[in-house]
Amino acid sequence: MFTEQYWRWVTFTSARSGQPGINGKEYSSMPILIPPQTYEQKKIAATLSSLDDLIASENKKLDALQAHKKGLLQQLFPAKGEKVPRLRFGEFSGEWEQTTLGDIGKPLMCKRIFKEQTTLDSKNAIPFYKIGTFGKDADAYIPIELYREYKRRFSYPNIGDILISASGTIGRLVVYDGADSYYQDSNIVWLGHDERDVINAFLYYCYSTLKWQTSDGGVIKRLYNSNLKEMVI
Repeated sequence: MFTEQYWRWVTFTSARSGQPGINGKEYSSMPILIPPQTYEQKKIAATLSSLDDLIASENKKLDALQAHKKGLLQQLFPAKGEKVPRLRFGEFSGEWEQTTLGDIGKPLMCKRIFKEQTTLDSKNAIPFYKIGTFGKDADAYIPIELYREYKRRFSYPNIGDILISASGTIGRLVVYDGADSYYQDSNIVWLGHDERDVINAFLYYCYSTLKWQTSDGGVIKRLYNSNLKEMVI
């Protein structure tokens, strides 16, 4: 029932001026194809239903793993006001060090790209990720020559650097995987630092424990470089 053909029909039929919608008469007129034998209908339904059951089961397992991970995250990092985690590997001891992100690195971003420098054509171009497409599929591109020049001359993430959304939903994280791509300045930032001090894989989970708030507890509407540098880990 919920095939691509079905959704095309719903989209087309519900499109009207004013409030989109489908009334009962329209819905009852929707054309569908049905196998003449109910046995074939049962076989198809049973096959798809078994997959639905499997998906539901796997989703429950995923939810359980996510809950387990959340619990570990809370125990493997020191609680507020403490300097050692509640759960620790036996070969380690001593207090953890408190620092700020500004003490271990500095916020970086790509060189600004102006709208007239972008294109909707992906041919011979590089995906340009704006805050709205961050972590999703790009809907804009920049010329490959411009990408190569800006990558060479200005700040650009290294493989493993953790990109952070600095507007919209603050603190969304994407690990840069080395793919040819470019990111909107000021809205997408990362911390330039020496991995001999703090490795990116660990820093990712430090970010996951942060509350992206102002010093007085208010919600950050935009993550400025000064905010990021003051974050305590």
